[in-house]
Amino acid sequence: GDTGYLSLLDTIEWCHNRYQVAHQINITGKYENRYDVTILINGLPLAQIELKRRGLELKEAFNQTNRYERHSYSSGYGLFQYIQLFVISNGVNTKYYANNKISARTFKQTFYWSDVNNQLVTQLQDFAFRFLDPCHLSKMICKYIVLNETHEILMILRPYQFYAVEAIVDRVKNTDKNGYIWHTTGSGKTLTSFKASQILTNLPEIEKVVFVVDRKDLDYQTIKEFNSFCKGSVDGTANTKNLVKQFADPSTKLIVTTLQKLDNAIQKD
Repeated sequence: GDTGYLSLLDTIEWCHNRYQVAHQINITGKYENRYDVTILINGLPLAQIELKRRGLELKEAFNQTNRYERHSYSSGYGLFQYIQLFVISNGVNTKYYANNKISARTFKQTFYWSDVNNQLVTQLQDFAFRFLDPCHLSKMICKYIVLNETHEILMILRPYQFYAVEAIVDRVKNTDKNGYIWHTTGSGKTLTSFKASQILTNLPEIEKVVFVVDRKDLDYQTIKEFNSFCKGSVDGTANTKNLVKQFADPSTKLIVTTLQKLDNAIQKD
């Protein structure tokens, strides 16, 4: 009659998880499949690596993981449905992407990793050294994968988004200075800002995170996108009076508002 809780993954101290690497796991489903390399964290297969020889198109490895999904991932007690991310490589080019249902999985959503200076890391050995380092891989899985609730898909951050969020969090935690992040159109600004906001709101020393935009249509669009990443994460501020209430409410950790409403809230009694 007792209630117990079991944590399958340490998402706070992510380096403390236990890692294993398995080669050539055979699973028989609709067909028999043999997976190249599986990384297990605390016994769960959370990362899958598909390797092709040099000279072959990277897309062949991508298509191979899709075949595994159709033929055998639901077999073997369904453990391979826990996969969070895939890595595909032909030795020269190496990419990673989040695990999604096949209908939502496209080759366009496969990404190269890069260093903090935006130099691509394409060689398999370099990629393994940087990205598959146990602490870094765990951090990507525990902190930098987002569940888009509207479309029911997993989204993993690109390298420049990862470095941007890390820099923002470091600046907030360790200094009282400002900073800026430069993004181009279509590069995932909202996802970057959402992930930074989410991490900051979970820090005990942070009382509130205020996300300020400069036009009303952007206000609505940002709220909609934030809430698609995490349902109900943002309560839209319909007017200045409501904004003031949100500032006074200690349970409201994240506020999205326009510059104009914020100015009204500060200027008026």
